[in-house]
Amino acid sequence: MGKDNSVSVALCSYNGSSFIKEQLLSIAGQSLLPEELVICDDASCDSTIQIVNNFSQKSPFPVKFIKNDKRIGVLANFSMATSLCQGDYIALSDQDDVWLPDKLKITLQAMQEAEKKYGSHLPMLVHSDLLVIDSAGRTLAPSFMKYINIKHLEDRPLNNLLVQNFVTGCTVMLNRSLLEVALPVPDDAAMHDWWFALVAALLGRIVFVPEATVLYRQHLSNVVGAKRYYNNLNYFLKVRKLKELDLKVIQAYRQGLALKERLTEANSNKDHKVLEKFVDSLLAGGFKAFKHFLINRIGRQDLPGTLMLYFLLLKGSYLSQLSNNKAAENI
Repeated sequence: MGKDNSVSVALCSYNGSSFIKEQLLSIAGQSLLPEELVICDDASCDSTIQIVNNFSQKSPFPVKFIKNDKRIGVLANFSMATSLCQGDYIALSDQDDVWLPDKLKITLQAMQEAEKKYGSHLPMLVHSDLLVIDSAGRTLAPSFMKYINIKHLEDRPLNNLLVQNFVTGCTVMLNRSLLEVALPVPDDAAMHDWWFALVAALLGRIVFVPEATVLYRQHLSNVVGAKRYYNNLNYFLKVRKLKELDLKVIQAYRQGLALKERLTEANSNKDHKVLEKFVDSLLAGGFKAFKHFLINRIGRQDLPGTLMLYFLLLKGSYLSQLSNNKAAENI
């Protein structure tokens, strides 16, 4: 790029005509403008492409627009968008939110302060709180983190991130060191932001900005909305959907395995014992898995969710599904 410490924005779109124009304008209205905006559209069939093209003609920064011929999904689309970014730092953007005017300035400042403290060679991720709004832009909650009852963990974040993500992708900024080891995002990642957070927690640092930098729009089409499942007794009603919950345990295992494989490829000298024992204990199930999780304080941030997780480990019913999935892969 033309400047040192340049910032790229990676935005993924799919049938976003209802809200994407407002988000594009909020990026153009930043007090610190990005050096480029990379947009990967996942085969939209509404007017999203026309809206982006119209914006590109008047944009105060270059817009690189890629249109997929067919849908590839959120994971692959964000993996592609970030891989095409040329900046030293990459800010992730959803299509339906609104950035507050100092969003890029605040997150870049936090990133550079962290790099001065720990070194720019270290994989680094910065995320922030959000203000929750509805489809009409009305405020629902001043803090997304409090709204869904999660918090940033400074101490041993990996022990939580292995089973629960507390990083919201649309606030995230990555440094180049993180991107180099985290890409491509594997198919077994649960979500792109979760994957980036896992890599940063294991190999580098995650930095949290407590103020809201994004207006997070809550509506029916959210891929991951501001949902509060785990802070009341209704969570336990999901025991009637044990197969569904077992699939989440399997997903955590497969994501952990993909992380372990990626770190082997990266030839990292970091101590991976927590990750290795996490993968091994899930594969064993039963009391061994329960004991490992309990001793190492691996769990969710909410007590009902953690108790349910421990129950699933002890029950071990996910193991048969895991075996069936592995057998199917070998066919």
